[in-house]
Amino acid sequence: MKITILYSLLVMLISSCSSNTEQNKTLKAKEEQMNIFVKELNDYPRSIQEIIISENQLIRNVSLGYSKEQVRGVEKLNFTQSDEELHLLIAEGDLSDDISLDVEYQFTQHKLSSISLIIYTTGKEQQTRTFENLKEILTKKFQLSPSVNNWFIENNTEIKISKVGNEKEFDIELIFKLR
Repeated sequence: MKITILYSLLVMLISSCSSNTEQNKTLKAKEEQMNIFVKELNDYPRSIQEIIISENQLIRNVSLGYSKEQVRGVEKLNFTQSDEELHLLIAEGDLSDDISLDVEYQFTQHKLSSISLIIYTTGKEQQTRTFENLKEILTKKFQLSPSVNNWFIENNTEIKISKVGNEKEFDIELIFKLR
């Protein structure tokens, strides 16, 4: 009888240890999955990292719904314009010698409702490379189809990326907006 009880306790102990090991493996796998985006972002050129900045928020450490104060608190570019009547903040900066960025934050009822980024590049090749890098990051981060340039994600948010300009200007427009 004592041997049976002892044997039962031993089996329960071993099962418990093996169950904890499986749980630990599952947790480690989930943590690695969550950190994949961070590792991938670090593999991109510095200018791309400076555009995206954030792995947790929508983009640039900002999410739609933020207040003007919250946006001002996290945006590292220089704010060049602010229009209280139009509910608009504009920030700009140079990301490298040949890439600069304008970010327009649009507010509705004191909450961020749209983020428009204009990335200015110096040539068609750089525009194409930057566009493809940004699109790849977005499709991986939000699990989107790479065959289109316009997506809808959770919280009724639209993301649109496009090449803009002409024979002399090679820019990229990236928009996040509530629908």
